[in-house]
Amino acid sequence: MGSTATGSVFRRGPKKWQGQITLPSGKRKSVYGNTKQEAQRKLAEVRREIDAGLHGTRDADGTFGAFYATWFAGHKSELKPNSVDIHALVQKLYITDIADIALNELRAIQIQHMYTALLERGLSTTTVRKVHNLVREVMRAAVRLGVIPRDPTEQVVPPKARRLEYVTLTRHEVTRLVEAAFEEPLGPLYAMAVTTGLRQGELLALEWEDLTLDGRKPNVKVAKTLYLRGDVALITAPKTRTSRRTVPLAMPIIALLRQRHTDQLQERDLAGEAWDTRWNLIFANAIGQPWPAKGIRRRFAQFLARNQLPLLRFHDLRHTFATLLIEDGVQARVVSELLGHSSVNMTLSLYAHVTPRMQDQATAAIEAWLKVEEENER
Repeated sequence: MGSTATGSVFRRGPKKWQGQITLPSGKRKSVYGNTKQEAQRKLAEVRREIDAGLHGTRDADGTFGAFYATWFAGHKSELKPNSVDIHALVQKLYITDIADIALNELRAIQIQHMYTALLERGLSTTTVRKVHNLVREVMRAAVRLGVIPRDPTEQVVPPKARRLEYVTLTRHEVTRLVEAAFEEPLGPLYAMAVTTGLRQGELLALEWEDLTLDGRKPNVKVAKTLYLRGDVALITAPKTRTSRRTVPLAMPIIALLRQRHTDQLQERDLAGEAWDTRWNLIFANAIGQPWPAKGIRRRFAQFLARNQLPLLRFHDLRHTFATLLIEDGVQARVVSELLGHSSVNMTLSLYAHVTPRMQDQATAAIEAWLKVEEENER
């Protein structure tokens, strides 16, 4: 007999030979042949499969949930706080249907059924696609580490993304918003959002030293974002390298920011020792701390209602900024840089819709062509 590591071949009755080898998982695998040479050949094929990682490792006998937890614990320090929270939420709430299945027994159909169940629970296609991306990330890690031979998510079809319908303001409504912002404590925040396209987290992370209000080209430097984990506020690096950018400021916004600075000095005097000196935020609350997202949502909705402006999400101010620039013929590359998108293609994909004003412009252009042709024929 040979060794356990390389396998062994022995006679199994008068006309049969059996080969046995221990797999990385600890299980024994048997092959059979009519001759010793045939059994040895089949055993050699199994050894080559083991070397190629096609029989996984002992870890493959563990459940998907256990492997996910182990992988997550090892990579937690590399992830941004928001990603850490999302992974924890997915493990706790969304993968329960497959968490107890052995990693080497998990099949594409089981993952597909889980996505269907999540949609039936009322989760959006966007959320289910995020779950898919995280499950795929974990399965790819298992393949890369040689735990399993192939990734079952390659055969899974996640739900198609549904384009989110968003509301945008007209030019007249943007003007009204900026004018009303002078009478609102958080008005400068709303006005900056609609005239710079900054994300809410980027705006809330801004400090006074990020502004250049004097000189020929007033601007704001975007180099960080604020993330709230419960009651704890964290300043982190922006989403991508291209999210680090410098965005110009319009004159009315400069006036608003100067007013904001004066108001904040008064707030600081009123707060006295209660003022939180750890922060130097432009958009801080009455004691110098970051605003909670829920508080901003409520105040923003009240601001829109008071000023008879369309009800929209805070993030729609960013969409308004981009849409109006594109309507005015600003190059997509420039709009992409101002928004901090990772590529121009992303910008074109998000804003490929045609607005009524763009339709009117297209109609006017066609009529102008026809008029020129008509005059040339005379």
